[in-house]
Amino acid sequence: MKSYENNHYIPQFILRKFSDSLNVYDVKDLSLETGKWLSRSFAEKNIYPVDLEKDIGYKIEAPFAKLLNEKLMSGNPGETLTLTRKELTLMKRFYILETVRTTSMQKVIGAYAELKEILPREFSFMEKEIENESVEDRWRRNIRVIVETEDINKIWEHPLCTYDIAMWTRIIQSGYFAIWDSCESNVDFIISDAGITSEVEPSKALNGFEVEKKNELARLIDREHILFNRDRLITLLSAQMLFHENFYMFPLSKNRMIVTINPFFSLYRSKEKLPEPIIWPSQIRNKRLFTKNISPKLQMVFGKPVLNDDDEFIYTIQGLSQTDAEYVNMLMLDRVERYMGFADWEKIKSSVERYIEFHKEIGMVPPINYKPLIDNYRS
Repeated sequence: MKSYENNHYIPQFILRKFSDSLNVYDVKDLSLETGKWLSRSFAEKNIYPVDLEKDIGYKIEAPFAKLLNEKLMSGNPGETLTLTRKELTLMKRFYILETVRTTSMQKVIGAYAELKEILPREFSFMEKEIENESVEDRWRRNIRVIVETEDINKIWEHPLCTYDIAMWTRIIQSGYFAIWDSCESNVDFIISDAGITSEVEPSKALNGFEVEKKNELARLIDREHILFNRDRLITLLSAQMLFHENFYMFPLSKNRMIVTINPFFSLYRSKEKLPEPIIWPSQIRNKRLFTKNISPKLQMVFGKPVLNDDDEFIYTIQGLSQTDAEYVNMLMLDRVERYMGFADWEKIKSSVERYIEFHKEIGMVPPINYKPLIDNYRS
């Protein structure tokens, strides 16, 4: 099927929130292109068929761009914004799409299929097998499933649903959103071709496993005698089977990002009076950034909650300090597949320098070489 010539895997309406043109560093060629046209940034030729490209635009990108401009970019740190359940569903679909559609995700497509045995019971389905399906075809198949599924709670009902996209949707659904802003920190966010990135527990670096949250939940379950509370804690422990990381993040602009936070963090200052953990697994020490949204009190019918599209969720826009904004950038700098973009070197310089210095302190060669980028601006 004929394709558009130029397909973006990071939408142009996101790139415009950084600048009218971008500075793009190629981590493989160690080269910098300044003032690069947005139309040529984070795009490749002929990666989507025409019908899929149109559906991405009409069914997700256009409505999300409207939500972005009207709500998600409004307000200042400390202020609140209100999102309806319908808007949150759209945001989750966009978030999942931006994770799956990046070209680097082609390498891991199908990896979750090995974990199908731990899919939740309601996700039990038989994936349709397509003869001679290539990795690229499966990648496009997953994108199509997201684009064509309005109710992501029932994504497994799509006839083309794969184990990997069902698993990833479950991960995003189990967490909760936060909105982080860096406008008061004098630090800009970067944008990378990896789409989203994440923070893992320090325990992963020590022994290869992220076990800190799991061990703490097991301890809390062992000490909890109220059955309802035990069930809630067991549910959180079960979520760790898939959502290992502390959080995932995707920049919406040079100063704002949406973050999906591991449900473990909902235990801190829990309104359900669950026991608070005695650990803090994130390198970000400001617990305020992990505050859960204020959700509506749901009507119950026959013991089940009634969900309405116009249910309202209140989010506080959380401002990052310079230290935290630099750390967030370091996480993203560490995961770039090939291209890293930014608007103003002076607003990301400290993040890059700190990234290099951190690896010197621990005696490791950085996974990605940013020294030529620094040298370019010194010359």
